[in-house]
Order: sequence, then structure tokens, then C-alpha cells
Amino acid sequence: MESIVSWILPTLKMVSIVLTGILGVVALLVDFRDEKGKVTRWGRWSLIGVIVGTLVSAAMTGFEMVREEAQSQQTAQESLELSQKTSKIMQDINRSLNPLKDVQFSFSVDVSLKDAAFAGYKERLEQRVQKLLGKYGSKLKVPKNELVVATADSDGAITLDVNGRSPLFPSEEEETAAYYALRQIDLVLEFYRRPIQPDAYCGGIDEVEQYVHPDLAIEVTTSGLDDRDASIQYDVRTGECQVRVPWIKSDAKYWRSNGSIIAIPDLVGAQMFVFVRSAVVPADVESIQELVKARAGLRLQNLTMKVGDGRELSFNRSQMKELATPDGLRYYVFEFEQMGQP
Repeated sequence: MESIVSWILPTLKMVSIVLTGILGVVALLVDFRDEKGKVTRWGRWSLIGVIVGTLVSAAMTGFEMVREEAQSQQTAQESLELSQKTSKIMQDINRSLNPLKDVQFSFSVDVSLKDAAFAGYKERLEQRVQKLLGKYGSKLKVPKNELVVATADSDGAITLDVNGRSPLFPSEEEETAAYYALRQIDLVLEFYRRPIQPDAYCGGIDEVEQYVHPDLAIEVTTSGLDDRDASIQYDVRTGECQVRVPWIKSDAKYWRSNGSIIAIPDLVGAQMFVFVRSAVVPADVESIQELVKARAGLRLQNLTMKVGDGRELSFNRSQMKELATPDGLRYYVFEFEQMGQP
């Protein structure tokens, strides 16, 4: 459109100039009316010329308006493109200043010992704890910090910390399902730049991964954790326990990523799935079956992610939607828009 206007407008201007000149000359040389006051032939031609000149002027005005509108739109488009380029540059700078690197994770998982898989261990734990409390009271402290009172009040101990080296920790040989359920608790974090349906995995993890892949997947494993750092906090009064996992470094070379999420700003508007599961299982098939049932009772309480600059992102179960896969394993969905700019 702009190219058409660019040659029509000058043409109309030339026509207008020539026509004005011709009409001026004619007006000087001829009369437009005869002696009887009637319009002569030259008068009619002059009238036609005036009408044509008027139409040419109107056309020029119209084309000028079209050109100005086109120029205005072009200017607006250029301003928009410049603004978008500037915004992208700022986003790239922000991403480069806030990369997802040197990431560490810490989390806690609530465990219900009511499942049959924990029956033997629960009975032994309760008997041993009551015996120790009867002997040492609220000041209970076994050598080498194998069992420590975490909290207490005037009535005695409330919670006890049992680390992986304590004799009160599940035995791998005799309490296999309980041991693997409490010692081998891993998390799998999957991030989607464009959120998917939260219940997508309710039909099975393998099924959904056939048609949708996360933009970023991170595995947080406790396999390499020292037994002294594998701690169970046992509630003496309720009989419930919570597994607390200290900071675990995550090596980025083992992440699965398509490059869409590489920095903290990329998380804005994204979605995170957190699966409480582990690939570490005992060799005994019967124990594996018990373990699957036991792990179905694991509930994520909180998760903290710390990046290299010391910034921490904390997620609590109350902030996430809790669902389950067909085999009963819990998973959690968090929408980052809930927290705004990470």
C-alpha cells in the first residue's frame, strides 16, 4: 500500500499544478459567458476543470491521510519491536544473572507407621524408646548421638532424633521394607514451562511420559547420604515419624533439560511436579511388594531449593496439590504463579 501511495500522490500533485495553470491561462484569454449571459463552451470546459481539480485535491488529501496512517502504524510497529527487543535483552541479562546452578535440596517427609510393612519395626521402636525414656528420662542421649531428644517439655521427651547409625533405625536385614522406605527416599522434580493438567500422572508415569516430556527434570537421591545424616524424627506421643534430609547437592550434568528452563526467571508461570519415589529396592520380591505399599504412605511435608547465590525457594505441602499415581505413590504439583517472581 505504501508503494502505491508513494507514486500516486506525486502524480496527483503534478496533475493539480498543471490543471491549475491551464485554468488560470484560460481565465485570462477567454470569456466564460457570451453577450446574452449564457455559459460558453470554454466556460463549460472550465467548470469541468474546476470539478476535476477539486476531485484531484480531495484524492490528494485522502492519499496523504492514508500515507500518514501507514507511517503511524509503521512507527508504532517499530516502537513495539524495539520495546520487545529491549525487553528480551533485559530478560536475557536477568537470566544470566540468576542461573540455576550449584543447586541444593533439603526436604522432609511425613511417614505413617500404621502400614503393615512397618509393624515389626514400630513395635521394636516403641518398646526400645519407652525402655530408654524410663531409664534416662527427658535427658536421653545415647553415646555417639545415636539417639537424641529433639524437643521436650516438663512431662518429658516429645520428639527424638534417630540417625541411620542408631540401633533404633530399621534393620536392612530384618526390617527390609521399613529400612528402604525410610532410608531410600528420593525425589524427582519435573518442571514444565507451559503447565499441563495436574492429574496427568494419575493414569501412570510411564503412560504420560510417552507423549509429554518435562522441560527440566532433576533427581534428588539420598543414596549417597551418610548414615549419620539420614535422620528420623520420632514423635513419642503420637507414634508418627518424619524423615528429614539435609542439603543434597544436585549435579546439573545429570539433569534432563531441553534448555527452556535454565534460570530462576524461567520459573515464573511454570509448573513443578514433585514425585516421592526411589529406584532403590531390595532383592527380595516379597519385600518389594511391601515396600511399594509402605512408600504409598510417604507424604512430602516441605521442600527447599537453594541456588548458588544463596537464594532459597521453599515449598510447603499446603501450597501444593497432592495427587497419587495408580500404584498409590504420592506426587505434588506447584504453580509458580502462586509466588510471583521467584
